[in-house]
Amino acid sequence: METRILNWIKRKPKLELSKNDDTITKIAKIRGIKEEDITDFLNPSEDELFSPSKLMNVNKARTRIIQAIKNNENIVISYDPDADGITSGTLLVRYFRHYLEEDKINYIYSQREDGHSVLEQLVEVFGDSEEAEKRRKLNAENLLKVSKADLVIIADSSSNDIEGCEMIKDYSKADIIVIDHHEVNNGGVSDLAILVNPQQEGDKYPNKHLSGCGVVFKVLQRVEEKMKKVNLDQYYDLVAVGALADMMDMTIMENRYMVMRGLKNMNNMGLIRIIKSAKKNPDFLRGDDVGFTIAPLINGSARMGQIELPIQLLLSDEDKEVKSIRLKMNKLNEQRKQIQAELTTKYEKEVNINDKVIIISDTEGNKGFNGLVAQNIAQKFQRPTFIVREFNGMMAGSGRSFGGINTQELLEPLDYVKTQGHAQSHGIDFPADKLNDLRDYLNKNMPDLKSKEPIVMYDFEIEADKAYDYTEDIDAFNYITGQGFPKVAVRINDVMVEGRRVMGERKNTIKFTTISGESNLELIKFMVDEEYMSHIGFFDTVSAVGVLSMNVFYNFATKVTTRTPQLNITDIQ
Repeated sequence: METRILNWIKRKPKLELSKNDDTITKIAKIRGIKEEDITDFLNPSEDELFSPSKLMNVNKARTRIIQAIKNNENIVISYDPDADGITSGTLLVRYFRHYLEEDKINYIYSQREDGHSVLEQLVEVFGDSEEAEKRRKLNAENLLKVSKADLVIIADSSSNDIEGCEMIKDYSKADIIVIDHHEVNNGGVSDLAILVNPQQEGDKYPNKHLSGCGVVFKVLQRVEEKMKKVNLDQYYDLVAVGALADMMDMTIMENRYMVMRGLKNMNNMGLIRIIKSAKKNPDFLRGDDVGFTIAPLINGSARMGQIELPIQLLLSDEDKEVKSIRLKMNKLNEQRKQIQAELTTKYEKEVNINDKVIIISDTEGNKGFNGLVAQNIAQKFQRPTFIVREFNGMMAGSGRSFGGINTQELLEPLDYVKTQGHAQSHGIDFPADKLNDLRDYLNKNMPDLKSKEPIVMYDFEIEADKAYDYTEDIDAFNYITGQGFPKVAVRINDVMVEGRRVMGERKNTIKFTTISGESNLELIKFMVDEEYMSHIGFFDTVSAVGVLSMNVFYNFATKVTTRTPQLNITDIQ
């Protein structure tokens, strides 16, 4: 039985509300969007795109890429093992296929468990385990490809991987281009490679929140300004997946435009196969369809040590091959879900609610799941979370922040802590004997938490019998959400429950039907056990906070479409 009570807090409007505001205007003002900007926010235009020429070193990258194409050179693409990295690498490979024979284009990768830099794809591997032998074989193959390359392009990683770039130089005469969006330390690899990264010092590109795939797209835009052969619009779908999967800021208008274009123009056969298998219509996609359908399937394979599957899926144009790969990925993702649930349950028991930052150490943890499970715990307990494990006297792992706190910046004064990644989503390394010192530092220097109990934010209250009237306007804002712009949530008070159903193959979805006039409002909660709110009886009155949307169901037998307002429950009392 769920007994935990969360604090429900109504958002304070960022702009002054008026009694005459319609729902669209009301939501906009609550979120700080001026009336005159509403149309552009909901339907951004191509004018929101910045010129790629503003990116530092993009002209150097363009010159080198065009040289490689004209001279028919051997190009090797380095993939990073997450959805943004996989879409980034795929965009590059598919782009070069327009100009070069396939035997001139090769790619390398590592499994997610092994790390995110190009060094991890090439470094010598020791050990007698089966896993070590597999990695040793893969890295040897990677190194052979690099040794034959004229140009190596590293996508979505390695801005600071000096050792990895030096290794490439040692084994080949290849030039290196790094196209990335992660933090750059002290110039990064700029002495060894052409570094295109909006985060580097001196870069004038206005959007510092591009995904890795977004930066790749901007570089190729610059190349095509001269080459004029490839219509890059066909690749907005990859850019959209990279941006949403990597949780880029969705208040940035350029990001909103690129994501919108991608959602409305799905071309990649692998992506379309994932969407259709989830019984979604590729012509009517929302940001959620990436966040809950596409990204988990891609990342699930990477976390389960088979990154090659999503790479092959996104590179293939053979429907039969794509179907087969998608089925394999789906099986892996089901295994991923089970492992993630088990680890989350295990680690939740170790949480000290008095700590401002949660740090959990597990000697038997799965490195590929650290960030994912940290995200689950950070969301539940509403504070930054790190999952680490000890090896040779060092703690290493991944973390996720919460509430906009820049944990990378918070940790910067500690000379014994190393971080790599984004400001609020990054890896962490520190000596094992410094664990207590780190906890003490964070408890002393982290901003005070407003409450030890998690809070639920909602935008405004509605009446249950009028739920139908609100869904279209709320859906307009929830079409594209993410970092910086969470979903619009509502509170519904005093709604009478008519029935309760346990649904789904895993019996992990609970639906409440209600007595709510003509609106026929339903309340639904996903990913819970059968006992969730089982104490709520027929004709009990409840209040709930969640995301309201329209559930559209087409009955193929009767050829009748039903539309039911449905509140995806965040909390219920």
